[in-house]
Amino acid sequence: MLVVVCALPVAADPGERISTLAERRTTIANQQTVHGNNQFVGSDAIPHTPKGESIRLLLGNSFDVTAHKSQTDYQVVSDAPSIAESSYRIVLNNAKDSAATVLVVEPIPGDWTITSESAPHLKSSSSTATWTLSVPPNGSTTLTYTARVRF
Repeated sequence: MLVVVCALPVAADPGERISTLAERRTTIANQQTVHGNNQFVGSDAIPHTPKGESIRLLLGNSFDVTAHKSQTDYQVVSDAPSIAESSYRIVLNNAKDSAATVLVVEPIPGDWTITSESAPHLKSSSSTATWTLSVPPNGSTTLTYTARVRF
């Protein structure tokens, strides 16, 4: 599974409004200024949230930043305990005229370590590796990594 989150250049607007928590949904999540015109970005529901906790809003998917993942190698290192190594290549393409920052989130089951990678990762949880990559305007960036997993 691959999750790609694209950072949007968002202009704060004093007129933007998020509905009250009693309504439990967002009417206007944010606005982006594009060539002097306000453009609606999207909306999302706000679940029941305790006071002081963070929320995450999904405002939409970028159509001009794409990712293509392929497994490039797999080998069993040991049967007892079960250890395997898998290698992957993820190509990020940016069709925009501006650079894009992309967050690549990869779930990796079991007891894992990254043995090689083309960019540094963050072990964001016991089962998740995360990379933050910059993709140039009208260009691409390739992430490669190998994970050793013990089940």
